[in-house]
Amino acid sequence: QGAKYVVQELNGEMPTTPEELSKIQGIGPYTAAAIASIAFDVCVPVVDGNVCRVLSRLTGIANHIKHPMLKDKVGWKLAAQIVEAGGGSSPGLVNQAMMELGATYCAPNGSGIDNRDPLKEYYQSTKLGRAFLGCLKEGSIENGLEDLMALSPSNGKQCCGLCDANGIDMILEQFLESISLNSTTEEAAQCGHSCFPTDPPKTAKREEDLAMAVISMKQKTNAADGPVRYLMVKRPKEGLLAGQWEFPNVCVQVRNNKNKLEKSPTKMQRKRSLTKFLFEDLFFDPPDENIANAVSELPRVANDEPTEHIFSHVKHIMWIEVGHLCHGFDSFTTTWTSCSGKQVRWMSEDDMKEVGVTSGVKKVLNVAQSKHNPKTLSGHASKKRKR
Repeated sequence: QGAKYVVQELNGEMPTTPEELSKIQGIGPYTAAAIASIAFDVCVPVVDGNVCRVLSRLTGIANHIKHPMLKDKVGWKLAAQIVEAGGGSSPGLVNQAMMELGATYCAPNGSGIDNRDPLKEYYQSTKLGRAFLGCLKEGSIENGLEDLMALSPSNGKQCCGLCDANGIDMILEQFLESISLNSTTEEAAQCGHSCFPTDPPKTAKREEDLAMAVISMKQKTNAADGPVRYLMVKRPKEGLLAGQWEFPNVCVQVRNNKNKLEKSPTKMQRKRSLTKFLFEDLFFDPPDENIANAVSELPRVANDEPTEHIFSHVKHIMWIEVGHLCHGFDSFTTTWTSCSGKQVRWMSEDDMKEVGVTSGVKKVLNVAQSKHNPKTLSGHASKKRKR
């Protein structure tokens, strides 16, 4: 869609500013800024997680890299000051250098004292670690955590707004646990560096049990072996994996994260839910009645163990059922729309490469092919589907 917009609406001319680039579908603020600065030398900052880590350690902001204050607000202002320094003559190089630093010397396991790190002398994180050690040796923190918490926002003092509400407390506690009178100055510096940025709050991932069908058939051609095609469905235009193609699936249950011992859906529950989805939606009014009947008569082999795929906020627990139509079909409709408006398509692996399927789909396909060879699966008739 983005390429079509550039060709049809912009006469093939790529925009050069972040504002115009952001109008292209699929390009957000980060990508727009990266393209503008690196490709067109526009003096704008680029802020990602790596850059936020560098900025947190440079300034001593006690916050995590996913906090809106850091990644959406102050991070861009701080990065702009760095990019604009010296007249802003090399924004692309500076942005790439910041991102590279965040991935190398200033990575999560970076020490902050590496002589090869060009920012070694400028980190507030290492200075705070050394300062804490100095306070310990001076005896100004005799009562340990009690003295420290008297200085923190949780004791009624107003937080500056840049730090997370609990960020200062978290860092002070880590200092107290890791820095002692026996620590060297360099050890204290490394400890200070490792505490910034703070860890993001952990949120429990939603877990969904999906019953998933990998149904394949071989197309008859003049060649000895025609291409194997797989039944695929296109996801909605909005939401998770918007517009991506996937194997037919239905969510059987959403697990309660508080109860780790919650039972998995039974094989019968999964098969019943999946069959209902196939024949009350995808094949309810099919373009090829003979193929629909063949699919309805097809026994699906269910894997005993699920395949898992993890996203940032949800885990898919995929219970795969595999079936292969051994009888080839000379001609059939490869694409149609189901009664609920879903796009359905019989795809070869070449088709999948062309549309660009997700890593989750590739994982399911590999599992299905490794455990159930389409050439050995049989499709004995059971009973006709009901209309």
